[in-house]
Amino acid sequence: MGSKHATDYRILTYRAVIWMVHHVGFRISFLIGSAGLALGSWLRYSGSRTSPPSYALTIVGQVVLGMTGAVPLSLPSHYTNLWCSGNGKVAANAIMSLANPTGALVCFDIPIYLKEQLLIDQPMFGFVDEVLILY
Repeated sequence: MGSKHATDYRILTYRAVIWMVHHVGFRISFLIGSAGLALGSWLRYSGSRTSPPSYALTIVGQVVLGMTGAVPLSLPSHYTNLWCSGNGKVAANAIMSLANPTGALVCFDIPIYLKEQLLIDQPMFGFVDEVLILY
């Protein structure tokens, strides 16, 4: 049952993003998506840094992230259909779709690398110290 609802949500968000692209264009769509991702991230961060931590603010930030996260994730396929030939669609789609997880991996490893290189003993971000225990 849960899988069906997740699929319905993906189809709904994909259609909403494509509608937005046709009405305001690629550039504005990406700007709206990136602004929503930045806003959601700051809301989540703010919710975790208040004293006591605000669960409601963190959830609002997560909802904003969930709604706007569909913009950069669903546009590559539509983008390649417009601008690439049949042979180039697969490669272009793979590169654009892998950019998100690759960026997350790089941004997750940079603090760990810096902490090891600079030999910092104090906690940097909280979760980094827990991850270093796993290595």
